[in-house]
Amino acid sequence: MSIKLYNKKYKNLNYATPEEQMKIIKQDGWAIEYISHPSIELQMAAVTQDPWAIEYISHPSKDVELAAVSADGYIIEVISHPTEKIKLAAVSQNGDAIQELNYASTAIQKAAIMNFPHAVQYITTPSDEIQILAVKQDSSSIDYITNPCRAALLEAEAVNNLSKILNNKKNGE
Repeated sequence: MSIKLYNKKYKNLNYATPEEQMKIIKQDGWAIEYISHPSIELQMAAVTQDPWAIEYISHPSKDVELAAVSADGYIIEVISHPTEKIKLAAVSQNGDAIQELNYASTAIQKAAIMNFPHAVQYITTPSDEIQILAVKQDSSSIDYITNPCRAALLEAEAVNNLSKILNNKKNGE
């Protein structure tokens, strides 16, 4: 019996055995929508199959939230009250996810920049340290900093000059 048919037939997987529920969830994580109060094991199986299935889990455990954001950092946008650990996992998986956070500690900002230096654009007032880190990771990040500090400007210039020198040597100039 296909999952789609099973879901249409019952509209509710609460009457399925735990084994049947697990088999279905492993094939289609979104089917968790049809189970009231799924176990932690079912929740974890759902987000393992498709991290966005977390949208259909009322009050997921912190471990389930962590598994989901570790697979797709953007899922942080549907997590209510994420912990520092969950935020860190989200931006480590996808630096752009920092834009979904109301508050990002320095550690979270650094993790986001290490994953995606252009994420500096989503940090309202990046510290000199964060600006320099972004530019060291990718000198073009300077373009995403509204008021870059002198040290970040100098770092970008140094990196760009070094790139020109290396390109000239490579081209035999």
